[in-house]
Amino acid sequence: MQTKLLNWAKETYQTYLNLVERYGDIGFYNQTPLGDLQESVKVVVMGNNPCSESGFSDMKKNVNWGFNKLGEEYRHLIRGNVSWQEEHTEWCYWCITMRLLSQAYPGIKENEEKECVFTNAAFFNTLKAEELDKYKGLYKETLPCTLKLIEILSPEMVLNLAPNNFNRMRSTFGSDFEREEVFGRSLMLGRYKGILFVGIYHPSAQLSTPDYRKQVTKALVLIRENRTRPIKDIASLLHDNFQAEWNAVKW
Repeated sequence: MQTKLLNWAKETYQTYLNLVERYGDIGFYNQTPLGDLQESVKVVVMGNNPCSESGFSDMKKNVNWGFNKLGEEYRHLIRGNVSWQEEHTEWCYWCITMRLLSQAYPGIKENEEKECVFTNAAFFNTLKAEELDKYKGLYKETLPCTLKLIEILSPEMVLNLAPNNFNRMRSTFGSDFEREEVFGRSLMLGRYKGILFVGIYHPSAQLSTPDYRKQVTKALVLIRENRTRPIKDIASLLHDNFQAEWNAVKW
Protein backbone atom coordinates (compact mmCIF):
# COMPACT_ATOMS: atom_id res chain seq x y z
CA MET A 1 0.00 0.00 0.00
CA GLN A 2 2.68 2.53 0.98
CA THR A 3 4.70 1.85 -2.16
CA LYS A 4 1.63 2.53 -4.30
CA LEU A 5 0.82 5.70 -2.35
CA LEU A 6 4.38 7.02 -2.68
CA ASN A 7 4.35 6.38 -6.43
CA TRP A 8 0.99 8.13 -6.65
CA ALA A 9 2.29 11.10 -4.64
CA LYS A 10 5.37 11.46 -6.81
CA GLU A 11 3.35 11.52 -10.03
CA THR A 12 0.59 13.72 -8.61
CA TYR A 13 3.00 16.22 -7.09
CA GLN A 14 4.58 16.80 -10.49
CA THR A 15 1.14 17.23 -12.05
CA TYR A 16 0.33 19.94 -9.53
CA LEU A 17 3.69 21.66 -9.97
CA ASN A 18 2.94 21.85 -13.69
CA LEU A 19 -0.47 23.35 -12.93
CA VAL A 20 1.05 25.93 -10.57
CA GLU A 21 3.41 26.95 -13.35
CA ARG A 22 0.47 27.30 -15.73
CA TYR A 23 -2.21 28.88 -13.52
CA GLY A 24 -0.22 30.78 -10.91
CA ASP A 25 1.09 30.48 -7.37
CA ILE A 26 -1.74 28.52 -5.72
CA GLY A 27 -1.05 26.34 -2.70
CA PHE A 28 -2.13 22.72 -2.67
CA TYR A 29 -2.33 19.82 -0.26
CA ASN A 30 -4.23 16.61 0.40
CA GLN A 31 -6.39 16.29 3.53
CA THR A 32 -6.04 13.02 5.50
CA PRO A 33 -2.43 11.98 6.26
CA LEU A 34 -1.71 8.79 4.32
CA GLY A 35 1.60 7.70 5.84
CA ASP A 36 0.24 5.03 8.20
CA LEU A 37 -2.25 3.32 5.89
CA GLN A 38 -1.46 -0.31 5.21
CA GLU A 39 -4.70 -1.65 3.71
CA SER A 40 -7.93 -0.62 2.02
CA VAL A 41 -10.31 1.75 3.77
CA LYS A 42 -14.09 1.53 3.99
CA VAL A 43 -14.98 5.06 2.90
CA VAL A 44 -13.34 7.88 0.99
CA VAL A 45 -14.99 11.28 1.42
CA MET A 46 -14.39 13.55 -1.59
CA GLY A 47 -15.12 17.27 -1.59
CA ASN A 48 -14.35 20.01 -4.09
CA ASN A 49 -11.10 21.42 -2.72
CA PRO A 50 -9.51 22.59 0.55
CA CYS A 51 -11.07 25.76 1.90
CA SER A 52 -8.08 27.91 2.83
CA GLU A 53 -5.80 30.38 1.16
CA SER A 54 -2.05 30.67 0.60
CA GLY A 55 0.32 30.61 -2.32
CA PHE A 56 2.48 27.55 -2.90
CA SER A 57 5.68 29.57 -2.55
CA ASP A 58 4.43 30.84 0.83
CA MET A 59 3.61 27.30 1.94
CA LYS A 60 7.14 26.19 1.14
CA LYS A 61 8.58 29.00 3.26
CA ASN A 62 6.19 28.42 6.14
CA VAL A 63 7.85 26.42 8.93
CA ASN A 64 4.49 24.92 9.89
CA TRP A 65 4.39 23.06 6.58
CA GLY A 66 7.96 21.82 7.14
CA PHE A 67 9.04 21.29 3.55
CA ASN A 68 12.66 21.25 4.76
CA LYS A 69 11.93 18.09 6.74
CA LEU A 70 10.20 16.11 4.00
CA GLY A 71 13.21 14.77 2.13
CA GLU A 72 11.47 14.24 -1.18
CA GLU A 73 9.02 17.10 -1.65
CA TYR A 74 6.30 14.87 -3.08
CA ARG A 75 5.81 13.48 0.45
CA HIS A 76 3.91 16.73 1.00
CA LEU A 77 0.85 14.91 -0.40
CA ILE A 78 1.37 11.88 1.86
CA ARG A 79 1.71 14.08 4.94
CA GLY A 80 -1.67 15.68 4.27
CA ASN A 81 -3.05 18.77 5.94
CA VAL A 82 -0.64 19.85 8.71
CA SER A 83 -3.63 21.07 10.74
CA TRP A 84 -5.35 17.69 10.49
CA GLN A 85 -4.29 16.03 13.74
CA GLU A 86 -5.06 18.99 15.98
CA GLU A 87 -8.07 20.53 14.28
CA HIS A 88 -10.09 18.32 11.96
CA THR A 89 -12.41 16.76 14.54
CA GLU A 90 -13.63 20.27 15.34
CA TRP A 91 -14.59 21.09 11.75
CA CYS A 92 -18.34 21.31 11.29
CA TYR A 93 -18.41 19.48 7.95
CA TRP A 94 -16.34 16.62 9.38
CA CYS A 95 -18.66 16.21 12.36
CA ILE A 96 -21.77 16.17 10.17
CA THR A 97 -20.20 13.78 7.66
CA MET A 98 -19.32 11.34 10.41
CA ARG A 99 -22.90 11.46 11.69
CA LEU A 100 -24.18 10.78 8.17
CA LEU A 101 -21.97 7.67 7.97
CA SER A 102 -22.53 6.49 11.54
CA GLN A 103 -25.43 4.09 10.87
CA ALA A 104 -24.03 2.58 7.68
CA TYR A 105 -20.55 2.32 9.20
CA PRO A 106 -20.79 1.95 12.99
CA GLY A 107 -17.53 2.91 14.68
CA ILE A 108 -16.11 4.77 11.68
CA LYS A 109 -15.58 7.91 13.74
CA GLU A 110 -13.56 6.05 16.37
CA ASN A 111 -11.65 4.03 13.75
CA GLU A 112 -11.20 6.84 11.24
CA GLU A 113 -7.44 6.38 10.86
CA LYS A 114 -7.97 2.91 9.37
CA GLU A 115 -11.42 3.21 7.81
CA CYS A 116 -11.89 6.66 6.28
CA VAL A 117 -9.90 9.11 4.16
CA PHE A 118 -10.92 12.67 3.30
CA THR A 119 -9.69 14.05 -0.01
CA ASN A 120 -10.80 16.45 -2.77
CA ALA A 121 -11.43 16.60 -6.50
CA ALA A 122 -8.73 19.29 -6.61
CA PHE A 123 -6.06 19.88 -3.98
CA PHE A 124 -5.69 23.60 -4.67
CA ASN A 125 -6.66 25.66 -1.63
CA THR A 126 -9.00 28.58 -2.21
CA LEU A 127 -11.47 30.24 0.15
CA LYS A 128 -14.33 29.37 -2.20
CA ALA A 129 -14.51 26.40 -4.53
CA GLU A 130 -15.95 28.55 -7.32
CA GLU A 131 -12.61 30.34 -7.58
CA LEU A 132 -11.22 27.27 -9.35
CA ASP A 133 -13.90 27.37 -12.06
CA LYS A 134 -12.09 30.19 -13.83
CA TYR A 135 -9.25 27.80 -14.68
CA LYS A 136 -10.74 25.95 -17.62
CA GLY A 137 -9.75 22.32 -17.82
CA LEU A 138 -8.37 22.26 -14.28
CA TYR A 139 -10.54 19.45 -12.94
CA LYS A 140 -9.83 17.30 -16.00
CA GLU A 141 -6.21 17.24 -14.85
CA THR A 142 -6.76 16.98 -11.11
CA LEU A 143 -9.59 14.43 -11.04
CA PRO A 144 -7.51 11.60 -12.57
CA CYS A 145 -5.00 12.12 -9.73
CA THR A 146 -7.73 11.91 -7.10
CA LEU A 147 -9.31 8.87 -8.75
CA LYS A 148 -5.94 7.09 -8.82
CA LEU A 149 -5.69 7.68 -5.08
CA ILE A 150 -9.19 6.27 -4.62
CA GLU A 151 -8.30 3.20 -6.68
CA ILE A 152 -5.32 2.56 -4.41
CA LEU A 153 -7.44 3.01 -1.28
CA SER A 154 -10.08 0.68 -2.78
CA PRO A 155 -13.01 1.77 -0.58
CA GLU A 156 -16.46 0.23 -0.40
CA MET A 157 -17.91 3.65 -1.04
CA VAL A 158 -16.88 7.16 -2.05
CA LEU A 159 -19.09 9.78 -0.42
CA ASN A 160 -18.99 12.75 -2.77
CA LEU A 161 -19.86 16.08 -1.13
CA ALA A 162 -20.13 18.13 -4.31
CA PRO A 163 -22.89 17.36 -6.85
CA ASN A 164 -20.91 19.15 -9.58
CA ASN A 165 -18.18 16.53 -9.24
CA PHE A 166 -20.45 13.98 -10.93
CA ASN A 167 -20.65 16.25 -13.97
CA ARG A 168 -16.90 16.78 -13.87
CA MET A 169 -16.21 13.07 -13.66
CA ARG A 170 -18.54 12.35 -16.56
CA SER A 171 -16.83 15.09 -18.56
CA THR A 172 -13.40 13.72 -17.67
CA PHE A 173 -13.98 9.96 -17.91
CA GLY A 174 -16.92 9.79 -20.29
CA SER A 175 -19.13 6.69 -20.10
CA ASP A 176 -16.50 4.95 -17.95
CA PHE A 177 -18.10 6.88 -15.12
CA GLU A 178 -21.64 5.56 -14.73
CA ARG A 179 -24.10 7.82 -12.94
CA GLU A 180 -27.71 7.75 -11.87
CA GLU A 181 -29.77 10.51 -10.29
CA VAL A 182 -31.88 8.96 -7.54
CA PHE A 183 -33.59 12.02 -6.06
CA GLY A 184 -32.26 14.66 -8.42
CA ARG A 185 -28.94 16.18 -7.38
CA SER A 186 -29.73 15.62 -3.71
CA LEU A 187 -28.81 11.92 -3.98
CA MET A 188 -26.89 10.43 -6.87
CA LEU A 189 -25.09 7.17 -7.52
CA GLY A 190 -22.06 6.51 -9.68
CA ARG A 191 -19.55 3.81 -10.39
CA TYR A 192 -16.03 4.02 -11.74
CA LYS A 193 -13.79 0.97 -12.19
CA GLY A 194 -16.03 -0.98 -9.84
CA ILE A 195 -15.98 1.64 -7.07
CA LEU A 196 -19.33 2.97 -5.87
CA PHE A 197 -19.84 6.74 -5.61
CA VAL A 198 -22.65 8.37 -3.62
CA GLY A 199 -23.28 12.05 -4.34
CA ILE A 200 -24.95 14.33 -1.78
CA TYR A 201 -25.07 18.02 -0.96
CA HIS A 202 -22.12 19.31 1.02
CA PRO A 203 -22.96 19.18 4.75
CA SER A 204 -22.29 22.92 5.02
CA ALA A 205 -24.53 23.80 2.09
CA GLN A 206 -27.81 25.62 2.63
CA LEU A 207 -29.76 22.71 1.15
CA SER A 208 -28.28 20.28 3.69
CA THR A 209 -31.10 20.64 6.21
CA PRO A 210 -31.64 18.39 9.27
CA ASP A 211 -34.50 16.64 7.42
CA TYR A 212 -32.28 16.04 4.42
CA ARG A 213 -29.39 14.72 6.49
CA LYS A 214 -31.74 12.31 8.28
CA GLN A 215 -32.76 10.82 4.94
CA VAL A 216 -29.15 10.61 3.72
CA THR A 217 -28.17 8.73 6.88
CA LYS A 218 -30.91 6.14 6.30
CA ALA A 219 -30.18 5.87 2.58
CA LEU A 220 -26.49 5.17 3.18
CA VAL A 221 -27.39 2.06 5.19
CA LEU A 222 -29.38 0.61 2.30
CA ILE A 223 -26.70 1.64 -0.19
CA ARG A 224 -23.95 -0.09 1.76
CA GLU A 225 -26.00 -3.27 2.13
CA ASN A 226 -26.54 -3.38 -1.65
CA ARG A 227 -23.29 -1.77 -2.82
CA THR A 228 -22.27 -4.59 -5.19
CA ARG A 229 -25.52 -4.41 -7.18
CA PRO A 230 -25.86 -2.30 -10.37
CA ILE A 231 -26.51 1.33 -9.54
CA LYS A 232 -29.88 1.26 -11.32
CA ASP A 233 -30.97 -1.55 -8.99
CA ILE A 234 -29.79 0.39 -5.93
CA ALA A 235 -31.65 3.46 -7.20
CA SER A 236 -34.84 1.41 -7.55
CA LEU A 237 -34.50 0.14 -3.99
CA LEU A 238 -34.05 3.68 -2.73
CA HIS A 239 -37.15 4.81 -4.59
CA ASP A 240 -39.19 1.90 -3.24
CA ASN A 241 -38.10 2.49 0.35
CA PHE A 242 -37.70 6.24 0.68
CA GLN A 243 -39.55 8.11 -2.07
CA ALA A 244 -42.37 9.35 0.16
CA GLU A 245 -40.00 10.40 2.95
CA TRP A 246 -37.71 12.12 0.50
CA ASN A 247 -40.62 14.02 -1.01
CA ALA A 248 -41.47 15.27 2.48
CA VAL A 249 -38.02 16.68 3.20
CA LYS A 250 -38.12 20.31 4.34
CA TRP A 251 -35.55 22.36 2.47
